[in-house]
Amino acid sequence: MNKQLEKLVGALLLFLGIIGIGLIGFSVIEDLNFVNALYMTIITVGTVGFTEVKELSPAGRIFTSIYILMNLGLFAYIVSVVSSYLFEGKLKSIFKSYRSGMEISKLKNHVIVCGFGRNGSRACEELAKNKQEFVLIEKNPEMKDVIPESYKWVIGDATHDDNMRMIGIDKASTIIITTPSDAANVFITLTARHLNEKIKIISRASNKETEEKLYRAGADNVIMPDTLGGMFMAQLVTKPVVIEFLDLINGVSSTSYHL
Repeated sequence: MNKQLEKLVGALLLFLGIIGIGLIGFSVIEDLNFVNALYMTIITVGTVGFTEVKELSPAGRIFTSIYILMNLGLFAYIVSVVSSYLFEGKLKSIFKSYRSGMEISKLKNHVIVCGFGRNGSRACEELAKNKQEFVLIEKNPEMKDVIPESYKWVIGDATHDDNMRMIGIDKASTIIITTPSDAANVFITLTARHLNEKIKIISRASNKETEEKLYRAGADNVIMPDTLGGMFMAQLVTKPVVIEFLDLINGVSSTSYHL
């Protein structure tokens, strides 16, 4: 469950717990029926000072005093949590995350992109441009502010099996792993291959040693951006005609490559 949603649900459960304590206390100590016990609970929690349904016994007054003191801090906390969700846009974020989760659960033969750095963002752009269904998983929660609203995404660690299952690893056709950490990329590759034996795995690597490890872990293709970048720049000198031809086929300007 989303951590933001967990906090809100926790606050609401705490509120229900407070109401439950009042109901039980007034019912047992003052022998009130459900309606009267609920009334006493509400006016006590709300500190509105309406007339009591009956004169309280000494035990009832002690319970009410303790109940009021207990509610002061708890109720203030609940109000602050709920208010923050209503007025700071958190509630909208929760519903957006829930809706995105529902959309993700319906996907099949989609692409998973791990990481929204330079390589990941470019991969997402290309997939979106070609109308390919994909899901982005990004570990850093601060990145959610720069992810386009049209993308389906989740904040989570791609090395965790539960997160991968949540984004439909078992139904995905391809996973593109673009995180800057070679160790994480190897681990994600192992996780993906374990959860889906048929999935195509494309991973980023920063050096030859990691490339070999990724292939052993189950990657189908390994891309080294630095190597490709240097090769491309050299070929602009040694084979400019070939590069221009490839640009024409791909519809990309020779000045717009980003690796």
